[in-house]
Amino acid sequence: MPSAVDFESAGVGICLVWYLSFEEGLTGLVGGENIEGLDGCYDLSNPVYVFRDDSGAACNPNFGVIGGVLAGGPFEFCVGDGIEDNISPGSITLSNDLGPNSQWIVTDDLGNILGLPPMPSVVDFDPVFTGTCLI
Repeated sequence: MPSAVDFESAGVGICLVWYLSFEEGLTGLVGGENIEGLDGCYDLSNPVYVFRDDSGAACNPNFGVIGGVLAGGPFEFCVGDGIEDNISPGSITLSNDLGPNSQWIVTDDLGNILGLPPMPSVVDFDPVFTGTCLI
């Protein structure tokens, strides 16, 4: 049972709690070893994240959220020509994010927020100034 685990001794960081179903003959299920070393007929649930923080803060704003990893781009457009310049849907992928709320943000290269779109593909970069935008 997950309730039997004492996370106090694990120190600061992130733990993942999984549920494992397997057939007889599974190998590699040894404490201290990597879960990627499992071999045999098995399946893992999705993980539940346990964040361990020693700040003592009642509400740490970065505790329990992970911004994730974006992949895609760079993209280049000829702006100001009157032709809509959009990023194709699916050209940017997001992985390993965690948190109850999220928002796409488009900024200039100085970090000034230019827009808060529901997804990058709806942004028309044509009327934007010449320069670099970050998503």
